[in-house]
Amino acid sequence: MNDISKIKSNIIDDGIKPGDLCYSLRTEKEGWLLCDGTSYSTTDYPDLFAVIGYTFGGSENNFNVPNYKGKFLQMINDNQTIGQNIEAGLPNITGN
Repeated sequence: MNDISKIKSNIIDDGIKPGDLCYSLRTEKEGWLLCDGTSYSTTDYPDLFAVIGYTFGGSENNFNVPNYKGKFLQMINDNQTIGQNIEAGLPNITGN
């Protein structure tokens, strides 16, 4: 295969599933939804709804995507759940 664009496209497209996050410095990316708390129809995005359900809000025929505006994302550990907010900083630290 001599066409590098096809190689890159195949690598990028392989393995992406509903619910995956993509970091982009652009405000929108074709084929992706912004994580801005917007409500979407469960019938328009059934695969994404199957992954996140009403975790970030919504009811009946609509669900919300998470609102990550101004947030720093990190992996969860065994004691946390998807969508849980974690306060920044070191807890129980006092200084002089």
